[in-house]
Amino acid sequence: MTDGVKEEWLKERKTYLGGTDIAAICGTTPKWRTAYDVFLEKTSEQPAREINESMEIGTLLEPVCIELYKRRKGYSEFELRAASAPHKHKDHSFLAANIDCFITPNNEKRFILECKTAKLCMKKEWGEPGTSQIPIKYLIQVAWYSLLCEVERVDIALLMDNSFYIYEYKKNEELEKNLLKLGIHFWQNHVLKGIPPAPKTHNDLDLLYSDSIEEKIECDKNIRMECSILRDLKNKVDGFSKKIDDSSFNIKYFMKQNDVLVDSKGEILATWKKNKRNNRVFLLKNGGKDE
Repeated sequence: MTDGVKEEWLKERKTYLGGTDIAAICGTTPKWRTAYDVFLEKTSEQPAREINESMEIGTLLEPVCIELYKRRKGYSEFELRAASAPHKHKDHSFLAANIDCFITPNNEKRFILECKTAKLCMKKEWGEPGTSQIPIKYLIQVAWYSLLCEVERVDIALLMDNSFYIYEYKKNEELEKNLLKLGIHFWQNHVLKGIPPAPKTHNDLDLLYSDSIEEKIECDKNIRMECSILRDLKNKVDGFSKKIDDSSFNIKYFMKQNDVLVDSKGEILATWKKNKRNNRVFLLKNGGKDE
């Protein structure tokens, strides 16, 4: 994607809610993106969020996913749809989907292929191949695509490390109906009216109240209690952190150059071994498992 095409695509994204937007609005990506982030992107004069490295790598690997899927399934006919041509809802143009590709096999109904890439450390978030056991943020996304494109099925092609898997979403009418209501409500009551949704994370608060005023505000009894609870918790955490640090120091000091600590029965209690970077990494064991 050239800089010019990317700029136009980012500009157009401000005019509709896409699959990743609805996933954020549902609260499935709190560490990455929230409903408030979506609101800011759609209402500010700045372009929509830039494409990060992870997104760029995923885009570059889409043809690989498609080719692997094609070989695995034996399909030969593909109708490709570029990211610059979103598929919009028939009645609500502010709801749209950027489809990786439509599959149009002989004697079968058209369906969608969604390509994903993931790091090996994310494997626990995916269930058995062939099922719809996929991360909730992707489940919301493909349900959104099924809704807007009026298809009964979305296959998810996953490229994880050097392995390839296929998952399948089958139309869920109730889920898609709720997503439609949510998308319409968000656009009409937040984006068009310029009313931000309630903040959900610290980052939301930092963005919402980025300006400060030199004024005092008196707390109510609930916030006074919250301050007391937070103070007590912080003191406990600080105390535990000091104890943890002292205990790990004493264990390491006892182990010296040895890399494994065992009890009288030979059960491993802790290890302090070198990693690939030649640094010693300390791990406390619990019943043969790392803590």
